[in-house]
Amino acid sequence: MKNKWSTLIQFSTEQSQKGDRMRIISTIVLSVMVSLTAFADIHQPDGLRIPGDWNGFANTNGMGGSFDLVKIVTGTVRWQTTFQYTGTTGDQTFKFVSGSADPWANQWYFGAQFSDDASTMNTLETYTWSTNGGTSNNKLSVTNGKYYTVNWKDAGYGPTTAIFMETSSAPVTISAVSDDFSGAGNAVNVSITMSGTPSAEEKIYVRYTTDDWTTSSFVQASGSGTSWTATIPSGSVLGTSGNQYYVMTTTVSSPTHADADMQTIKLNNNSGLNYPLPVELTSFTAVAKGRGVELAWKTASELNNKGFEIQRKELNQSADGSMNQWHGVGFIAGHGTTNAPQSYTFVDNSASGTVQYRLKQVDNDGSFEYSNAVEVTVAAPAAYTLSQNHPNPFNPATTISYSLPAAGFATLKVYDMLGKEVATLVNGMQESGANKASFDASQLPSGIYFARLSSGSFNSVIKMTLMK
Repeated sequence: MKNKWSTLIQFSTEQSQKGDRMRIISTIVLSVMVSLTAFADIHQPDGLRIPGDWNGFANTNGMGGSFDLVKIVTGTVRWQTTFQYTGTTGDQTFKFVSGSADPWANQWYFGAQFSDDASTMNTLETYTWSTNGGTSNNKLSVTNGKYYTVNWKDAGYGPTTAIFMETSSAPVTISAVSDDFSGAGNAVNVSITMSGTPSAEEKIYVRYTTDDWTTSSFVQASGSGTSWTATIPSGSVLGTSGNQYYVMTTTVSSPTHADADMQTIKLNNNSGLNYPLPVELTSFTAVAKGRGVELAWKTASELNNKGFEIQRKELNQSADGSMNQWHGVGFIAGHGTTNAPQSYTFVDNSASGTVQYRLKQVDNDGSFEYSNAVEVTVAAPAAYTLSQNHPNPFNPATTISYSLPAAGFATLKVYDMLGKEVATLVNGMQESGANKASFDASQLPSGIYFARLSSGSFNSVIKMTLMK
């Protein structure tokens, strides 16, 4: 019996120790879970709501309406809503809450717990998180008929900040934004069109940066009705990729860089791209490489850029005695609207002698402007050449390249297998250097054709295959 009881006591002790270990492990796991939860974003679809006297403290998950806040993920992640208060002017109690199975599970209170402290309008204030379901109500002084916009920073299940902003009428949206940018160092006038007349409390600001939002500044717009303007000072127009702006409304008299998102009622940030202050080319070069010219250019930012037409002008007199004019030799598509630096290259294999290049930058609306010209000298070919057509075989068109060491009369003709001339591609004075001619055989049958280049005493023939 003694041994039996000893065994039972030992077994019980082991079970107790195991239970203690399980309780310790459970406590640790729970602590870790609480710690992790405290730093997570607010769960969705739990969302965030503000039930209060204004809606009879109605609170259900996904209830929708003005007291169910909407998450904004651009800039500072926050929850926002605007509601009109209709009722007795004075203090109204409310709660910030989140939860699904229990819609009251998470609550945030201002000031001291159980004290019903009152929040101050137009002021960013700290709210403490609690899960005990017994926190005090928050309190806000409101006026019958006015509108209230609340921004609540998503700091997860932990302490956070929120702000209430009061307007006499429903906040208006920013319908359109444009500017008169003319170059770095020149002040920029920003034109703003509102959807309606703002209330007296709504202030319109242009927020701009010169360093890609490491810092920012504000300039308040002036105007009336739906038309407003603000001016970005010349010293803040640098013409770099980090030079941007957007338009916002707020009731805060002096918005700050750190809290600008939280102090915003409405904004127009060009669908998240912001408004870049367009820049001239940061570089444009032309370098002779072999028998061609490589052009390279860079932009710091672009606005509605359809692309670049590459134009060339020969500086030597043309073969017919006239002076050469600017003409297009290619087109490179742009990147539309972007704040990111972009690089472009284009190779011109048809230049010879001393030539100039310029870029015709074309906007999506058809407007355009020219870059400054760059100059380069390409050595003339040392001998006559007639290169194999490309592609070959072809259907129905192909390109024939040839070069002349000096300006002169030249012909380039195509013959069939019987020696019958079927096309004349070149017949006249030609500049020295590299040249190209296109041969369209869409009206000819499949077969073997010959292209012959003649200039002075030079003659050369290539064989081409048309396969349809």
